[in-house]
Amino acid sequence: MSGRDIAMPQMNGIEAARIIKSQPDPPKVIIVTLYDNAEYRNEGKAAGTDGFVSKSEFGTRLLPFIHALFGGGTA
Repeated sequence: MSGRDIAMPQMNGIEAARIIKSQPDPPKVIIVTLYDNAEYRNEGKAAGTDGFVSKSEFGTRLLPFIHALFGGGTA
């Protein structure tokens, strides 16, 4: 898969999220990406991420999403 927002040596953001979420008592992980498509959303969900926000929606969706995650609501 090509087109990742985060250029990291040896892995991409989805792989990093998968490793983070596999740890005991993992933190919340939200994918923030330029690439808003079903394939990336599904990969993020399969990796155990807590959410997905496209950069085009960053200004309007990120804070409400974070509040929902920590306030027990739905994002």
